[in-house]
Amino acid sequence: MENTKEKRNLPARQDDIRARHMKRQKKKRRRRIFLRTFLLLFLLGIVLFVVAFLTPWFNIAQITVAGNAQLKSEDIVAQSGIYAGNNIFRISTTQAREKIASMPYVKSVEVKRQLPNKILIEVQESHMAAYLPYAGGYAAIDEAGKVLSLMPEPPEGYMQILGCELKEFKIGQKIKVDADEKFDIILLYIDEFEKAEILGKVNTLDVTNTVDVKFTFENRLAVFCGDSQDVTRKLLTFAEVAYNQLSPNARGEIDLRLDGKAYYRP
Repeated sequence: MENTKEKRNLPARQDDIRARHMKRQKKKRRRRIFLRTFLLLFLLGIVLFVVAFLTPWFNIAQITVAGNAQLKSEDIVAQSGIYAGNNIFRISTTQAREKIASMPYVKSVEVKRQLPNKILIEVQESHMAAYLPYAGGYAAIDEAGKVLSLMPEPPEGYMQILGCELKEFKIGQKIKVDADEKFDIILLYIDEFEKAEILGKVNTLDVTNTVDVKFTFENRLAVFCGDSQDVTRKLLTFAEVAYNQLSPNARGEIDLRLDGKAYYRP
């Protein structure tokens, strides 16, 4: 009886053995395929490395600078540290960008690889927005507070910053004044004056008292702004009064500190 049962179970055991054998064979095939693929990719990586880094095909042949007007292209390229003949993959575009960004008149910069052998440097330049007295001269700054140059004479047609002491500066870096709050207010007003399209007509910005900021306009109007709240609205109100309610030669004071309105005093 037992022999009969064993004979009946024999096909099932054989099928089980065959299934396990096939499973082992599949694992071996998958392992061989993986090893072959890995070896192929490894060899391909070596080939790509040799082609990219050890052949002259990717040596930089051309460096193009775009967007610059005040800075010379050759000065920008020299500052970047990138030179013709460098391997295009060995250079650091991040380091080149940081070096160029430290130059005066550079607002932003992008350094791009153009395969196989070209570099494109795209520069957005800043412009002079104001100046501060310093050590017998005048430090010119852009809209971000970065020092552009040190001038022996005050530049005509630009806004002078009053009421703060320039502690230290370095060409191409942001100024440091006696109070961070004053620096923030200076940048705020430069930005707001630009938006209102009156920056070129503002003669002085006085931040002596940070809650009683004032400026002069066209050497004929003294404007009192108070604190730094609602500066956009205050300047819109000022522009409405200065351009539409007063004569072009009117002189006096405009007070923007009360009730959100402008009060003119001759």
